[in-house]
Amino acid sequence: MKRRVLILQDHLRGGGTERQSIRLSRALIDNGWDAKLIVGCSGGRLDPLAQQELADHLYFCGNTGSPLTSLRALQQLRQLTANQPSVLIAMGRWANCLLGFCRRRLGTRTIATVRTSRPLSYLYRRSIRQADAVLANSHWALQSALRTSRRTEDTNTAVIHNALSRPELLQIDPSDKAAAKRAIGLAPTQKILLSVARMDRGKGQGDLIRLMARPSAHNRKLILLGEGPESEGLQALAHSLGVAKQVHFAGFCEQSRIYYAAADLFLSASGLDSLPNALIEAQAAALPIIAYPTAGIPEIIDDPRTGHLVQHGDIAIMHRHVENLLDHPSNTAIMGHAARKTIIEKFDPQQQIKAYLSFIEQL
Repeated sequence: MKRRVLILQDHLRGGGTERQSIRLSRALIDNGWDAKLIVGCSGGRLDPLAQQELADHLYFCGNTGSPLTSLRALQQLRQLTANQPSVLIAMGRWANCLLGFCRRRLGTRTIATVRTSRPLSYLYRRSIRQADAVLANSHWALQSALRTSRRTEDTNTAVIHNALSRPELLQIDPSDKAAAKRAIGLAPTQKILLSVARMDRGKGQGDLIRLMARPSAHNRKLILLGEGPESEGLQALAHSLGVAKQVHFAGFCEQSRIYYAAADLFLSASGLDSLPNALIEAQAAALPIIAYPTAGIPEIIDDPRTGHLVQHGDIAIMHRHVENLLDHPSNTAIMGHAARKTIIEKFDPQQQIKAYLSFIEQL
């Protein structure tokens, strides 16, 4: 008889956690589990991808709106879990807050996950304390969660880093960027600084725009992929600093490969992420990264071998690293090659899935 596992996710709006939930669900199914992904609300950008990958293993608790918070959503969740699963894994913030409710009702084994550096709510901390097991995607996130929830580290707490979810990025030829730059309407000589993140407060795109206001010897353009509530304010900032023509707001882009192929460097000024998928993708595309050492980011950037870590808010030092790398393309290429090698060796999807399966099976 197949073991049943339910993965609970808030929504599928397009972030890294949502992609990891879809990948994990598909991998469990492929490995003989009766796995289902239960999503709090529909209407997300990744809904079509999840439907394609999971078909009848995908369920939505509610319509568009607040995830997992409406009475209707909770009633549907109750119906979906009526046939008691072997294991329930909570992936989103609201999903983790509801884990205690599910555990009491079902009496099933539960796994809380931590994939953020944001402060955890009381319900989230209580779920971590009461869950049968805790998984985090960085050592920083695990230690922080255990400390704030007053839970001790044991054999049922572990770190499984995010894996590369887009292996096609490994096929990008970093020595031939001209065609990719032409494809997005830019000259082959244009130097491209890329950043990929949702435009939320704390993601730091404002610092990257301020960096563009500093003088440079290079013809640079900053491309920001992502959307969110801070988008209009960031565009206003670019105009006020006189760099609107140097900053391109590309919005949400499902087919972002062309931007990774065209970019010369990848920048991250986030103060929120535990272990951003975009940084793994950038290194797979052989891009050196300049980033703030937020949460688990030092676990994936080997400074100065694969990138540079800059103290939060130190735009002057970030600017110095950008200029130095653009001045010395041979050093940039060496750093990018080392970054790609790191992803191949340490962030392989099959290794991640084996780690998940081993952890779940030992509960």
